[in-house]
Amino acid sequence: MPTDKSRRPSSRSKAVVKASASIGVAKSYGQIFLDHKGKVSDKWEQYLYIYEVELRRLVAQAKPLELLEIGVQNGGSLEVWREFLPPGSTITGIDTDLHCRQLSFGNKIEVHIGNAANAAELEHLLGDKRFDVIVDDGSHQQSDILATFGALFPRLANGGKYIVEDLHSSYWRSHQGGYRKAGTAIEYFKAIIDALNYDHFEQDAQLTEQRLVELRELNLNVARIAFYDSVAVIEKYARKKKRPFRRFITGRHMQVTPLLSYVDAMANAPAAIAMTGPIKEEALGACINELIKARSVVAELQSRQERVADERDKTPACDALEANLASREARVGELEATSNATASEV
Repeated sequence: MPTDKSRRPSSRSKAVVKASASIGVAKSYGQIFLDHKGKVSDKWEQYLYIYEVELRRLVAQAKPLELLEIGVQNGGSLEVWREFLPPGSTITGIDTDLHCRQLSFGNKIEVHIGNAANAAELEHLLGDKRFDVIVDDGSHQQSDILATFGALFPRLANGGKYIVEDLHSSYWRSHQGGYRKAGTAIEYFKAIIDALNYDHFEQDAQLTEQRLVELRELNLNVARIAFYDSVAVIEKYARKKKRPFRRFITGRHMQVTPLLSYVDAMANAPAAIAMTGPIKEEALGACINELIKARSVVAELQSRQERVADERDKTPACDALEANLASREARVGELEATSNATASEV
């Protein structure tokens, strides 16, 4: 069931087109839409600017794109996409309405009848096809939006964008929605912000193993999520993320925070910090000096241990000495590892 788009704000279409054109292109999505003379298309006015902002970089590459739109209706949107996207692009539409079979488009547009929320149907309709842009303008029922995203996001190509229209339906009881209601699409997409920060989680009872798996998978794939009035845009990384991001440290002068504080941080999490520029050499020197001092302390402790080695009864003082020695030796190991890692970067 299509969302009622008749509840439009007062017309500001000329302003939208002007804003779109200011991005520096000869013919914006807004201009193409408003000049369209073919099949009817129905979009909220803010969408004209959103599509221009979100897709212009992809379009400007002048390479053919694959676009999938869920929800065909009269077919005008597919025709507008054909004019907006680079030459050679392919547009695919999916709709559950059998009447869409009657639509004729010609070159580079195809329409399938099926349920995009059904992964098995999608497999039959699309095979292994992937898309640079996916637009969900389907039923806008919350369960359908979430099922469609689960089925189609894996088909989004690296660097591609998944766009969900009419998210205001998340607030409508007629579409399984409600303000901050659990299980709505808007609440699900809000949670992707948590997924972006997955690498910084601490243990939490709310984070079940299943939820952690879901959030980690999103973390490895989602580069960003943007929210607009009634629209969410989820962008994939150009390449799947392989590791957590690192802290980069550069420069030379440290008048407030001492260098050794960073050295200690590197010892505790050597993969999380990367030094660059002059500070790399200073860090290496600091590691070496600290290592020399630590080895000297360990040597003294070893000498003291040898002097009490014959006392097999292990007095508390000896136990404390051995514990101190073990701790120092562990610290030496950490410093050596940090020194080697830093040296390999210099």
